Amino acid sequence: MILFGLFMLDLLRVPALSREYRPNIKMPFARGSYLNAFGLGAAFGTGWTPCVGPILGSILTLAAASSTAGSGALLLGVFSFGLSIPFLLVALALGSAEKTIARMTPYLGIVSRGSGILLIFLGAFLITDSMGLFIGYAYQALSFIHYDALFNYF
Repeated sequence: MILFGLFMLDLLRVPALSREYRPNIKMPFARGSYLNAFGLGAAFGTGWTPCVGPILGSILTLAAASSTAGSGALLLGVFSFGLSIPFLLVALALGSAEKTIARMTPYLGIVSRGSGILLIFLGAFLITDSMGLFIGYAYQALSFIHYDALFNYF
């Protein structure tokens, strides 16, 4: 995690992580067809499996261990809803998304450096086995969200 943070801060160069590959694939069906949408969704889902898999596995484990099928379904529903929000927002704003992304591009360096610093801190917390301390501080800092109320549902 610390190495990825250093990479995001441009203090560590790894050419394999900076490479981009864009295959030129001709879609066999008409643009906008359901089959093309299915193929794109399947490819996207396959690419996201390493990112979503561990979290989904944890939620499935919690759902299986929950006291009722309803609470397990609620966990999976909230996860699915949370996962879909960014995609729905981009789909709704697709016309203006390109303009917004172009306006945000100058700030991507700041976001990348901030993320790199966060990764380094999280890595240090993991190495020193003080992640609980970080979670405690984050819980206090985000207390306005009222996490306690969520425990009433589980």
